[in-house]
This record gives sequence, structure tokens and C-alpha cells, in this order.
Amino acid sequence: APLSTVRTTICEVWAYNLDEEVKKIRQVLRKYNYVAMSFRRLGKTR
Repeated sequence: APLSTVRTTICEVWAYNLDEEVKKIRQVLRKYNYVAMSFRRLGKTR
């Protein structure tokens, strides 16, 4: 689909809503070939 017709949604995903958001991603993948994700890990890093 042309980029002008694609809706972009940014969602915050936490432990409490992970299953629901993964289900939404699966629905999107039925129509589109790609999903972009950015991950940030809170807390200490080694």
C-alpha cells in the first residue's frame, strides 16, 4: 500500500498487555509483510 494510506501506531507494551499487543501484531502481519519495533530495556546493563 502507498505510504500515504498506511496508519502508523505507537504502543507501549508492558508485561500486563504483552499478549494483547502480540495478537494485534499477528493481525497486522496478515495484511502487511513487515512490522517495525523498537525495544528499550529498563534497568541496569552489564
